[in-house]
Amino acid sequence: MMKKLIALTVLALAVPGCSRGGTVSVIFKGVTQPTSIAKDTRAPSFRCPACGVELKDFNAQKCPEKACQAKLTWPDEVKCGYCGGTGNCPTCAMMKQVDGKCYNCSGSGTLVLGEAAGVPIGQTRACPNCQQTGKCATCGKQGAVPSKCDYCQGGKVNMGLLKQKAAAEKKAE
Repeated sequence: MMKKLIALTVLALAVPGCSRGGTVSVIFKGVTQPTSIAKDTRAPSFRCPACGVELKDFNAQKCPEKACQAKLTWPDEVKCGYCGGTGNCPTCAMMKQVDGKCYNCSGSGTLVLGEAAGVPIGQTRACPNCQQTGKCATCGKQGAVPSKCDYCQGGKVNMGLLKQKAAAEKKAE
């Protein structure tokens, strides 16, 4: 009798996904690059809502984990994990930049060096962060909207775009 009870318990634990399912979880890996020198490491990852296994097939209708097999529902869009859904540039917020201007040169594109740097007062050089554009290294890129998150442009990210970015990252590996 005890062996049958143990066998039934093991069987019940082996197929937990039969009655579960849900919306796929989106994990935003990496961080927004705070300077022009830093590499962009951002990439989305998709997880089964029942067991947490990473989903490699971006159109899967059920979890690939044999013990789970939960039905998957893919959302149309999700809150951006880089700006927290605000739509504002995370680098501008972190560096306390105003209107998408470079934090290093305050939007002038040049740095005025002083006596403390070991050069005569008033000498200037090109800003190494913005390459003389005067714009934020993240949201000041070509085609981006100043002070807006360059990843989502408004707080929410379309699932089609996330799947494209995940596929591009998978291909690069």
